[in-house]
Amino acid sequence: SLPARMRILRLCSLIALFIWTSASEETPAEIYDDEAEAIEVVSVKNDKATIAWKLPDQIGNKTTRQRLMITIRPGQTSAGASTYSVNVKPATRSYTFENLEGNTTYRASIEAFENDRSVWYSSNTLHTSLAALDWLAAPKDLTLIHKTNSTIELSWSIPLIVQGTTSAL
Repeated sequence: SLPARMRILRLCSLIALFIWTSASEETPAEIYDDEAEAIEVVSVKNDKATIAWKLPDQIGNKTTRQRLMITIRPGQTSAGASTYSVNVKPATRSYTFENLEGNTTYRASIEAFENDRSVWYSSNTLHTSLAALDWLAAPKDLTLIHKTNSTIELSWSIPLIVQGTTSAL
């Protein structure tokens, strides 16, 4: 029927106007976390990780607190996801998470608040290294055999490993 077609045509016009208006109103790109420097993993060891971040100027000026979280990625532990959270001062721009599990993938995230309202969020993943084994000696007689721009070939002697009353080669 003609009235139904008119309503559909009017609805389509309104949708087109909304899309055009939305596209012309620019949202500042700096509030999103897709910037390369938004959150950076500075260093990672087997039991700790240091992150640093840069808030956009328009966000940093009104931030009243920040919440940092580090979460074990699901599937990394039989107990499920585990999260540690800490609040830091508004001017803080780096933090070291300690007492982490070795050989584990984590998601580190930062959320900035203006009073109780979230105004910015960013996250990145990191992977801790295997735990250092105090009883495992370093290889002996390490020798460089050949190197290229992308590879190296090494040889070494296996160290004598002594633990308690047993030893192994």
